[in-house]
Amino acid sequence: MNNPQHMNSIGDRLIAIILFCLFGMDAVYFTIRFLVEGLEQVTNSAALNNLHYYLFSVSASAILFWGVIMLCAAGLAALALRSEGVLQQAWPKAPFTLETLRLTTLVFVIDCVMSLLIMRVMALFSPDKSVDMIKPGYEYQVSWSMFPADLFTTVFAAPLAEEFLFRGALFSALIARGSGPVVAILVSSALFAFGHGQYEWQGLVLVFFGGTVLGFLRWYTGGLIAPLICHAAYNFWVTSSNYWATLSS
Repeated sequence: MNNPQHMNSIGDRLIAIILFCLFGMDAVYFTIRFLVEGLEQVTNSAALNNLHYYLFSVSASAILFWGVIMLCAAGLAALALRSEGVLQQAWPKAPFTLETLRLTTLVFVIDCVMSLLIMRVMALFSPDKSVDMIKPGYEYQVSWSMFPADLFTTVFAAPLAEEFLFRGALFSALIARGSGPVVAILVSSALFAFGHGQYEWQGLVLVFFGGTVLGFLRWYTGGLIAPLICHAAYNFWVTSSNYWATLSS
């Protein structure tokens, strides 16, 4: 059973958790970029120039680097919560049974089917009958050489970091502040969508819907393993489908 004092403690940090969920990963990314670019200008080093290219260009190494940034940001949040003695509340543990696996599989299938239906409906109201997911400037050409790095970031790093932050720390903080599960699911899902600034509004709709699905799993199972698995499976499906559709045409 959760310690009320610890739950109140994590609830008192709701604003800090929200800010870190929305801007923590970007803050880590731009801090590293600022340091690399600053040292590059001061030293005029060819090695730093190459490092800048590999980390911040559109490449497999840059995609891999962004995944590492996500894990680092989640690690910093975990250290901060651990120092406050509330890490257990931010990462609630629950037994993962065969019934949980069946529910997770069912929810994953529903998420995929509903995502396709939502996209079809949005396309009906689009002038060119298509759905623009990515904002201009965020697109990049994919190649099979980038696929392993994309899988690392989308299937491992992103689900782990985002589930810990949004369905873990944020969800628990909202509950600790007296929110019901419906409010906690909707608020965490809205902020989860807001944190995906690379998407057009159509993409944000899908992210919000996916967040509610993952939030339901978090509430119903009482832990993060089920939403983590569902999130990873969904991202694998989307990433693999995008690569296959783009490179096979």
